[in-house]
Amino acid sequence: MSKIAIRINKADVVAVALEPLSKGTQVTLEAMDDVPEVNVTLQEDITAGHKFAIKEIKKGEPVIKYGYPIGSATEDIAVGKHVHTHNIHTLLEGELSYTYNEAKAKAAYDAWYKETEKLRANVPTVNVYKRADGRVGSRNEVWIIPLVGCVNKISENLAMWANAKFCGGEPKPSEKGGLEGFFTWTHPYGCSQMGGDKETTAKILSDLVHHPNAGGVLVVSLGCEENNVPYFKEFLGEYDEKRVKFMVTQQFEDEMEEGKKLLTELAEYAGKFKREEAPLTDIVLGMKCGGSDGMSGITANALIGRICDAMTGMGGRVMLT
Repeated sequence: MSKIAIRINKADVVAVALEPLSKGTQVTLEAMDDVPEVNVTLQEDITAGHKFAIKEIKKGEPVIKYGYPIGSATEDIAVGKHVHTHNIHTLLEGELSYTYNEAKAKAAYDAWYKETEKLRANVPTVNVYKRADGRVGSRNEVWIIPLVGCVNKISENLAMWANAKFCGGEPKPSEKGGLEGFFTWTHPYGCSQMGGDKETTAKILSDLVHHPNAGGVLVVSLGCEENNVPYFKEFLGEYDEKRVKFMVTQQFEDEMEEGKKLLTELAEYAGKFKREEAPLTDIVLGMKCGGSDGMSGITANALIGRICDAMTGMGGRVMLT
């Protein structure tokens, strides 16, 4: 079996280099099901993560990877040649129409639900922080959330002070529990915004306030911004006054001292939380698309897909931003 390249699907007409390969390199790809072993001599240098042809591809023919067409050849491509944007054209064009077949979707869901029955019967546990609203957090931090960009710097200074006073200088996640650090969510918004733009800022920040990874929250306002405290509270809804504090800096002669006082109260409150055992499915697993490259589709994406399948199979929830 080749350890320098991989054929992902037996229908593929290309393979992926797992490391930089030089022209003239002999590549052997293992047999897959009823498809025999393939031996290829590279006709060009191939960068790691890039494709090379393992079958002759005629101009206009589909280029198959993962078992699906990823484009069509813009020229004849010989075996061992580099296959990339210089000789592939996308098959996407115009507008695509989508339809939803409820019966087909329900049948697929029912089949999946039956297949994952064993997963739901054996859900593992994790040690998390249980919040009053029933949600759980994987961390127990105090968050400082500015309502406007004008108070970013004072918020950062308060976080630095609090980490030095309560966390030995820097945040430190704990296996047992307690206060794990102070963080500021800075942004350039909240001033001179109107309509839906202002509403979006308020909604996002209110979601941060309610996030279960925060054991305590200090909301910092300047006082004259569009996204002021009374306006923001319309989006925030109900909140625990022990967990969430507000500071309008223009109302205090020394806002740093007031901020320190409030953070001390929040540190005392959040510091009482300890990790408790809970089903893994209590967690909402958040994922973020990162810097994809030629390897992502055969490494990270595949792994994350299996994790997502396992979590949802057990009855959990996964979000991809």
